[in-house]
Amino acid sequence: MTPVNRTKEIDETLVKEKEAAFAEYIQRKGLKTTRQRNTIIGVFFRLRGHISVEELLNEVKKVNSRIGYATVYRTLHLLVESNLVEERRFGDGLARYEGHSDVEHHDHMICLECGDISEFYNPRLEALQEKLAEQGTPFSDSDLQLAYESLLPSLSTVCTRHILVETEEQAEAVVDRLDGGEEFADLAAELSIDAGSGAAGGDIGCISDPSANLVSTYAAAALDAEIGEVTGPVPSEFGYHVLIVDSREAPVFDEIRVDLEASMEGERAADLFDDWVFEQLGKSDIAVTERYGTWQTEPTFGVNSPA
Repeated sequence: MTPVNRTKEIDETLVKEKEAAFAEYIQRKGLKTTRQRNTIIGVFFRLRGHISVEELLNEVKKVNSRIGYATVYRTLHLLVESNLVEERRFGDGLARYEGHSDVEHHDHMICLECGDISEFYNPRLEALQEKLAEQGTPFSDSDLQLAYESLLPSLSTVCTRHILVETEEQAEAVVDRLDGGEEFADLAAELSIDAGSGAAGGDIGCISDPSANLVSTYAAAALDAEIGEVTGPVPSEFGYHVLIVDSREAPVFDEIRVDLEASMEGERAADLFDDWVFEQLGKSDIAVTERYGTWQTEPTFGVNSPA
């Protein structure tokens, strides 16, 4: 087992390449490049290891204290979507993020006592994972199409305007005034309790993966509404929204087919590897140091922590 060689020195050329690649991705999606996003990206790619949202936020605030959690989270999501960053989960409920191809492919060991994550490379494990990846029949066109359709909401980008008011009755009155010919922007400025978007005519910009980045009811409406039509009232925890979807875009199937197939093959290989690991665990006699707990085999294999 060989430790992964991850240099601690900052490669400014690599950082610039990542920033340029992300800017190109944002442009393709029709989104805006902002100073806040650029700050987050620059900070992230100058860090090393497996970074949580909270850790990145703490570092970002040292550069710009006005950047909030939501902006960091959404930018990380875009980085994952752009394939520049990989999301890692190590079974503790916390998502961590790692620059894609920052180092060679590797696996992870996690200390049960301190939570420290160690990276390692083992050629036997690599060979096994490659062998498992070759198993299974190719995915059919219908398999890929079904996967595409299930992912379509997360692949979508919606550009919307809204007017947020406190009650359903107020929202219905807004709809009536719009039906009467009043301008959406004027009513947003006059009535919306979302002062930020109200001053911009109700515009909240273009949001990728609305189900993950917008309130659920608003996201559902934005994904379903007719383009350019007044929709609402839509209830949420903030009040009632009257909205207009100006545009809704998503890559067509042929644009992502190759990447989708590769992703599905990777997931299948990971599942097969997990099955192999559990099979080996079932054949093994495993002892756990008492302070860490006891070994359990039901309902799944793992360490049962002491009370």
